[in-house]
Amino acid sequence: MKITPPDLIDEQNFASFAGEPVKAGQSFARLLFRQADLSATRAADLRFEEAIFIGATIRQTVWPGLTLADARLKGCDLSNADWQQARLHRVECESCNMTGASFGDAQINHTRFQTCKMLLATFSQARCVACSFKSCNLEQADFSGADLRGVLFQDCNLRNARFFGANLQGADLRGSDLSQLGVTAHDLRGAIIDVTQLIQVAPLLGLIVN
Repeated sequence: MKITPPDLIDEQNFASFAGEPVKAGQSFARLLFRQADLSATRAADLRFEEAIFIGATIRQTVWPGLTLADARLKGCDLSNADWQQARLHRVECESCNMTGASFGDAQINHTRFQTCKMLLATFSQARCVACSFKSCNLEQADFSGADLRGVLFQDCNLRNARFFGANLQGADLRGSDLSQLGVTAHDLRGAIIDVTQLIQVAPLLGLIVN
């Protein structure tokens, strides 16, 4: 699986965000959001293109219909952000706090999540294409009904995560903790796991391992 990185060739020439209030339908392009505080803002159909967020506070934002394209987020706080029906394209999230964040019914394409805290995050009914989660804490996350075909979950904590009704065909779960996974044997069909994970999913398959 090839994930296309964000197109941020001229990032050193990006202007700094001036801190103006965000409004519904507003577009931002080629901006650096360093330590910006956008917390608890509410605005539909925002658009960020060629954007870099470093140490930004975006927690408890309600941004339905958000478009985030060619963006990098590093060390940001997105806890309890509500981004229902968002569209993410060529996005990198590294070392972000995304506890309780909601991406329900989102379109997430060519996106990487690296070492992010994502406990109780929601991706229900989301469609993910060319996406990866690496070394992320996804304990109790909800992927119910999501299209996760070919998605990579590498060295992630997926304890008690829910995948009921998700499409896991070709999804690579190797190296992740699958303890108490909320999933049926039917949902797991086509997923890729390693031998050591068989003990964790054996009860779902009706197997008894001694």
